[in-house]
Parts: sequence; C-alpha cells; structure tokens
Amino acid sequence: MWSVTNLDGPTLRAVRESIGVPLRRIARQAGMSHGHLSKVERGEHGRPVTPAIMAAYERVTGVRLAEAAVDVARRRDRDTGRRGQSWRPGQLTDMRRQAFNAAIGAIAIGGHLGEPTGRLIDSTGRPVTPTPPELVDVDQLVQVTDLLTGLDLRHGGGLVSQLCKALLRWAVVMLDAAGMTDPAPVRLSAAVSALAARAGWAAFDTAAHEAARSLFRLALYTAARAGDPDLRAHVLADVAAQHNQLGYHFDALEIIRLAEGDERVAPGVRMVLHGVKGRDPNGS
Repeated sequence: MWSVTNLDGPTLRAVRESIGVPLRRIARQAGMSHGHLSKVERGEHGRPVTPAIMAAYERVTGVRLAEAAVDVARRRDRDTGRRGQSWRPGQLTDMRRQAFNAAIGAIAIGGHLGEPTGRLIDSTGRPVTPTPPELVDVDQLVQVTDLLTGLDLRHGGGLVSQLCKALLRWAVVMLDAAGMTDPAPVRLSAAVSALAARAGWAAFDTAAHEAARSLFRLALYTAARAGDPDLRAHVLADVAAQHNQLGYHFDALEIIRLAEGDERVAPGVRMVLHGVKGRDPNGS
C-alpha cells in the first residue's frame, strides 16, 4: 500500500496529470519554483518529494496523495502488465504499443482511421475546468470571446453560436465554483456575460430564438453579478432588438427604458440603446 512517505516524483507527476492540473498552477499557488517542482517530478537526484511539496500538491489539487497514488499504481499495473518493473506514465503493453504503431503507419499512408472520430475524442476524457479560477484563466476566456466575436461579425451564422455554447459549458463550471470576494470571479462573471451575449446574438441571428432568450438571461445575470452597468445595458439592448424583430415593440421599449434608467450607463452605450429604440415604429 502506498503512503505519502514513499511517494516518488514520477508518481507525483502521474497523480497531477491524472486530474489535469498544470504544474505551473501548483507552482504559482504554492509559491514554489516551477523548475524545482519539474525536477522533483522527474525524480532527479537531490530533489526529494518533501512534506512541504506534498502539502502544496494536496492543497492546490484537493486530492489526498496517498489515495491517488494507489489508483495510479493500479492503473500502472493494469495498463502495462509490468508489476515491479520500472515504469513511466503513458507506457503501454507490448501488444498495445504494436497496435498503436500499426495504426499510425496505416493512417500515415492514407489508410482508414479505424473507428469513429467522435469515439477518439471521447477517449481523451472530459475537459478539466480550473477551480477556483485565476486571472490567467479569465484572460484566456476573454481572448477567445474576442476571437469568436470577430468571427461572428465577419461571417455570422450558427457555427459561432455553437462554439460559444461549448465554451460556456466549460466556463460556467468555474463560475459556479467561484466565490465573489476576489477579482478573478468578478472578471469571470463579466467574461461569461460577454460570451453568453455573443452566443445569444448569434443564436438570434440564425432564428434560434428560444436559445437566444436563455443565453440573454445568462448574460444579463452575469453582467449584474459583475456589477457592470454598460454590459448589462448592452444585453438589454440585445433583448430589445429581439423583441423588435418579433414584433413586440412595446416590450422592446420597456426593456430600453429599464436600461436607460441606470444613471451609470456610459454615453456611448446610451447611443446604442437609442438606436435600438429608433427601430420601434412607435418609439420616441
């Protein structure tokens, strides 16, 4: 049976990789050198797994190392069939290694994949969501949202909506796990709001109105959670635009008035609201 007193570097790495936590995250949150931890995980001489390192890994990953090491050892024995021999994460039995190499060789010369592409993706495991979120995670989410916004403005269509929704399924897990006392969760709420609003507009653009309504609700909720009056007003403008498109002009006007009633809304955003209101034949 494994215990934390005989945990070695390669097993520590296998545990970390099995739960999808980047080494840089552990180093950053633990205040340790990334280079040092990398050498520890490689099992380099003079770089032992100290109690401080084990405590840091358990704190950041939320995993009990002794229990996780047992699971890793069992998978090692099952997957490699090399009990008691030297082992590294990712090694295969001879039969599986030969089968993989044969498949690679066949595909390289134009052969068939051998199984549905969806099954290959499923075999990679479910996406790992970083919890709790950090500012670097939020920054990446914002950058991807900007990219999708550019694609939507240039091309429109349902693909952007589907990509946004796929990313939202990943992001809302972080949002649900986050508190609201640190900068990262607040910025995360704003990022999710912008992404949901873009997904909602893309859905509206393809006449997927019910999906658009759900996404606008999420966008409005997270904008309010982020305390961003301009983002909130933009989402309300999108909702009003959808109402106008469907002939609900009175509802659109009420939504615009709700947005205009917030004195914090910037002048530029008020111009957007006025433009949407101008599309109402009965608006003033």
